[in-house]
Amino acid sequence: MKHTNRRAIAVLMLMAVLCISLGGCQMLEDKPLWKQLVEQQYNRFKPRLDYMVEKYGEEFTMTEYGTVFSVEHPDWVPGISYNSTTGLFEDNYVFRLKRDELESIMMDIAEPIWGECKIYLDESPYTSLGADSTAEELLSKAKSSYMLYVVQTNFGNDEALLKTFLERILAERYQVSTIIALFAEHDVFGDIQRPVPTSNFEHDRCVYWIKASLRNGVYKLSIRR
Repeated sequence: MKHTNRRAIAVLMLMAVLCISLGGCQMLEDKPLWKQLVEQQYNRFKPRLDYMVEKYGEEFTMTEYGTVFSVEHPDWVPGISYNSTTGLFEDNYVFRLKRDELESIMMDIAEPIWGECKIYLDESPYTSLGADSTAEELLSKAKSSYMLYVVQTNFGNDEALLKTFLERILAERYQVSTIIALFAEHDVFGDIQRPVPTSNFEHDRCVYWIKASLRNGVYKLSIRR
């Protein structure tokens, strides 16, 4: 009798563990295994979604694989990372919110040098700065990257003008980590649009480009013709 009671208790304990791990006994009865696994995976990443909603006060959606999407800005998929040092999440969505202001500030530096040009915010690294940050604060405190399109003249002149542009960025103490300057023929320049992150279409239409990377307070140039 004692052995029977022990077996019954063991079975009940096992059922309780299964119910808890799978989100409740009702789930075991009503939901197929694949759906249970999908929900478990979604719940695993849900803190990322909760973090974005709380930080920005916007509506976001998330896949079961943890990819978060902004309902208001579906063209920008926020990057979200957990900082093990601080124990906090970080993201780059604030750059999307301030994109127009950031590009306007950079254009104010570029236009006096080149005249007609186009500059677009590229993907940016994670930051703890929030939606209340100004564009100036983002430029001064967080690293960001930009794509600059100008009409090609000749290589020597183009490189010299780019160096002037970079010097002015440093003079403002902006933490712009990367500038990719793309030089296009005049008839191509007019058709260039904001590049799609996963495509090199606009790159391939240019004659050559120069990548400027900020290292130890100095920009290093790499050239591709």
